Amino acid sequence: MFLIDGATVIDLQISPLIVLTFGLPPTTPSAFFSSNLVANLAALLGVTTSQIRRVDIISANNDT
Repeated sequence: MFLIDGATVIDLQISPLIVLTFGLPPTTPSAFFSSNLVANLAALLGVTTSQIRRVDIISANNDT
């Protein structure tokens, strides 16, 4: 449970499926992230695949 602004509470529930209501069928997290990740993210966000970029995250304190 999360308290947002003192009066608004959001109750989260964890599910073994990712249910996408953007024209994509329900899928498991492993299937969503393992096959066609760029296409899946683009469809979810409503953008073209050319707008999806893979970036490297580098720690600010250089701990690796």
